[in-house]
Amino acid sequence: MKTIIVFAMVFIMSIVSALSQDISGDLNGDAKRGEKLITSVLK
Repeated sequence: MKTIIVFAMVFIMSIVSALSQDISGDLNGDAKRGEKLITSVLK
């Protein structure tokens, strides 16, 4: 019984924390491959 209660509490807390994050806006990053620099932008 304790295992079910702990699992339910962890599950609820993970959903609440996932919904509280703001991921709006542009995401960009750079990756270096040898001498080349690759820039990626996600909108």
